[in-house]
Amino acid sequence: MKLENSLKKIEMDARKISKNLGPSHDWSHVERVANLAVYIAEREGANVSVVKAASYLHDIGRHSLKEVG
Repeated sequence: MKLENSLKKIEMDARKISKNLGPSHDWSHVERVANLAVYIAEREGANVSVVKAASYLHDIGRHSLKEVG
């Protein structure tokens, strides 16, 4: 249960940050990355929770980079 709560918090934080990014790195992009990462993780026997958390945060450093155009 604790891990599930942590993942939900990470998801909520990533959603907030992605609101300020351009269309190439918005929440729908993060969801696509997460879905693909989970698909691969399941087939490779990886820890799906860790992969999901990492995929939610993969663009976290972009919070100060606004896209032009």
